[in-house]
Amino acid sequence: MIGVVVVLLLTHSVSSIPISDFLPFNGPKVCLFDTVTMLVHKSNVIGSDGVSIYEVTRRDCEEFRLTPNNDGSSPNFSIGFTFPFFARRFRNLYVNTNGVISFIEPVPQFSPDPFPLSDRYLISPYWADVDIRGIGEVFFKESTDPSLLAQANDIIQSATVARGLSRFNPRWMLIATWDNVGYFSTHTDMTNTFQALLVTDGRHSFVVFNYLDDGISWTRGDASQVDAQVGFNFGGDLLRFNVFNTSRTAAIADIEEMSNTGSSGQYVYRVDNAVIRSITITGCDELPILVDPDTPSIINGGVMTLTGPSFNTTSSHEKITCVFTDDDGDVTEGIPRQLFTRPIQGIIVYCKAICPMPLFRKLGPHNLTVMLNDTKFVGQFEVGWPCALEFLHICAVLMQMTYKMHVSSYSTHAE
Repeated sequence: MIGVVVVLLLTHSVSSIPISDFLPFNGPKVCLFDTVTMLVHKSNVIGSDGVSIYEVTRRDCEEFRLTPNNDGSSPNFSIGFTFPFFARRFRNLYVNTNGVISFIEPVPQFSPDPFPLSDRYLISPYWADVDIRGIGEVFFKESTDPSLLAQANDIIQSATVARGLSRFNPRWMLIATWDNVGYFSTHTDMTNTFQALLVTDGRHSFVVFNYLDDGISWTRGDASQVDAQVGFNFGGDLLRFNVFNTSRTAAIADIEEMSNTGSSGQYVYRVDNAVIRSITITGCDELPILVDPDTPSIINGGVMTLTGPSFNTTSSHEKITCVFTDDDGDVTEGIPRQLFTRPIQGIIVYCKAICPMPLFRKLGPHNLTVMLNDTKFVGQFEVGWPCALEFLHICAVLMQMTYKMHVSSYSTHAE
């Protein structure tokens, strides 16, 4: 199976990122999170006031710091805003000592596996064997401060991936900072300093990576088999992952010298599925990889499109094969069962693969596989209810009526 990696143009730049250009961290209301006891202390030192993170209010703590540890993680941190990450939307995350922000589960693993990884949802500014028992600190906080959001948006608007989003108005952000961190086993002779920002307006999402000027000195710990990995991973999706081109090699230490924004050591990635309809393009290679709609309802019908640099203008109007599968790999079938037991024929129109959607028979993650000649492209999307939870009884009636309509239509055509 052939996948397409998201590729960003990287250039050398004369400017660099001093610590003053990082978004602020280690502020006046830092609470200490103990990675062993899983308790939060309402100060920057361990005391007798340790309580569950769910008992700590934002008035008590504006920011959190991990206690000295190796391979530790934050708690399952409930954030105050939904973060769209491609076809999924998250309200909880983990900040891991080893340079990874993860959804669903923590990442204690110190030696990075190559992306794409199945069933793992990761944003990794520098996945390596961080050890802060000897030196260094890890901070994280969420913010809705207008001035900080404006500062993050200035960075985002400087990147080509924000093209067509000049009106992007972020409403929430996570700031995670690995400050002067050492490596396993308790080494203090070399340190790294880097930062990750997760920024969203609820529809569009961006990730910003900042690397301090002359601030990346080591690439692996004593027990690691490979060097650090930078990028992101969306549940094994063969389209929506990114790996920095020198990841897992010693050359990853030079990441502070390159950029896709014009400032060395700074990178911006777009990580949502929302369609930008105002953009004017001259070629398919200028488009991000998108599945639209990314959250169809279980009785949706209509068509689904897969857009991006996988396709080009010369393949326009070529016939394609579309296969919809659920998260278990079963072919999605409509009612009656014979209706969608075989692949569905679609077509390429300019930069879009257009596939008629079946009726889905279960909620949750699904895959769309598009086959063009001998090449396969896979995108993920999430099937949901067509209405709010309080109206599920109405949804059930609508689903029953829709299925009866399709059964009747199928029987008529069969005759």
